[in-house]
Amino acid sequence: MCSSIRAGVRDEPSVPSPDLSPSYLRGGYPSSISKLVAVFCLVMAATSCEVMKAYPQRDLAWWEWGVIYQIYPRSFKDSNGDGVGDLKGIAEKVNYLSNLGIKAVWLSPIFRSPMVDFGYDISDFRFIEPMFGTMEDFEVLKELFQKNGLKITLDFRRKRGSLHKLLRFG
Repeated sequence: MCSSIRAGVRDEPSVPSPDLSPSYLRGGYPSSISKLVAVFCLVMAATSCEVMKAYPQRDLAWWEWGVIYQIYPRSFKDSNGDGVGDLKGIAEKVNYLSNLGIKAVWLSPIFRSPMVDFGYDISDFRFIEPMFGTMEDFEVLKELFQKNGLKITLDFRRKRGSLHKLLRFG
């Protein structure tokens, strides 16, 4: 009796299953593609060096290389417990901002507004929105930023407003 037949069951020789995974999962690319990628990388490296030589080096301005941190005042830090962030709350965090290594703070609109669209519908560019504080609060914040070597940029939405007669359309 054959040793491969036991109790009526015949052992079939195992047939290897085909490998259906794509070639890149098996560890290789077609050689023509890899050569093309290598040539492309070499050309890019060579041309980028030539481009860098063509332009003279210059000192970059702070806004070209420094990190700018955007603050939406309404949700940043509340200093008086009314649930709305304000300029005094930002002033409390100037040391933290300075320690982050940023170069400037970009403040979202803080100007007087009816708050139809969360401050972007400015009604008077000459005044600070009362929920954020006063012009004196802004002056204190500006001085703190200067002492810590930080610049301040205001989000100034010109030609936008909901109340001023010069900014109404239609």
